[in-house]
Formats: sequence, C-alpha cells, structure tokens
Amino acid sequence: MQKKELKRQRLLDAAYDLFQKKGAASTTIDDIVKQAKVAKGTFYLYFHDKKSILDSLVFNICHKVFRDACQNMDDHRADNLADNVIHVVDHIIEYFKCDPLTLSVVCRNFGWKPVLEIELQNSDDLFLKHILLALKNSPEMKDRTESAVINLVYVLMEMVGSVCYAAIIEHEPDNIDNMKPVLYEVIRKSLS
Repeated sequence: MQKKELKRQRLLDAAYDLFQKKGAASTTIDDIVKQAKVAKGTFYLYFHDKKSILDSLVFNICHKVFRDACQNMDDHRADNLADNVIHVVDHIIEYFKCDPLTLSVVCRNFGWKPVLEIELQNSDDLFLKHILLALKNSPEMKDRTESAVINLVYVLMEMVGSVCYAAIIEHEPDNIDNMKPVLYEVIRKSLS
C-alpha cells in the first residue's frame, strides 16, 4: 500500500473504531487524527469534514456487505427471483446481526444506490452487471427497464437497512428474527 493510501486507511480505521465506541456525533476530527497518529492537515487532504469520512466508511461497508451477499446468492442460485433476493437480504441481515457495532456506525445511512452505480460503472468487473442482467432477465422483471430494476433494488435495500437498524439496534418493533418473515413477505409481493 502506498504511503498516501496508508494514511487515508489509518484515518478510516481510526474513525471506524471511534464511531463504534463513541458514536459519530460524539467523535471529533481531533479524536480521529489523534488515534490515526497523523496531523490534522492530513485529514483534510483526504476528507472534507467528518461527514465525508463517515460517508466513505458507510460506502465501504455497504459495498462489502452487498457484494458478499450477491456472491453468496450467485453461488446458491434459486429458480425464482424472490428467493434469490431474499437470499441476498438474509445474508445482509445475518451480517449485521452478527456485527451490530458495524450496523451502529452505518446507522440508517445505508448507501446502496452509490454502491450499485459504482459497481455498474466499473468496466473491469462484470460481477454486478451479471447479477443485474439475471434480475432484468427474470420473468418477474421482463417488462421493466434497467433503471426500474435498479430503483427496485434500491428501495428494497433501503427498506432492509431501516428494518435492520430498527430491529437489531433499537429492538423495534420486534427483534430481527421476528421481523424477517414480515420483510420477506413484502419482498415477495413487490417482486410478483
């Protein structure tokens, strides 16, 4: 890793650790640079403000979780779209269920649309394009445009994010295991 990238990563790691321990609202830029052992000016070389480092963390987390979930679904593909989407969603829920501290950093700030857009623009990597093509070519999506399919995935992921946070962190309106059947029923109906 180059020296510049190493400093940026140290800042991200420090922010992640502090956001988990203290929360984003209680963490200052001074806290982050102190833990990362870099000068405050170095922070501003990579990030505009605390929100921009939080946005970077959220993007990185969402990217990893979504990509892992899609890869897992692709390895265990079902015959119908709803089962495949529920497989992705279940993977995401289980990830955050096992790592609620990461979910507390992400909060309700899931950024699925930017993740989708970046993946789709990455010409070297055809993985998400393959997943999107499978979605678009499914019988349930045959009359929808690519944009409509992306928007549907976005809405479903936003709903999943909100339900995950409410059920896992706030235990509202119920625990996540009791919310899964409700969530999966909504997904099935939206994909039929």
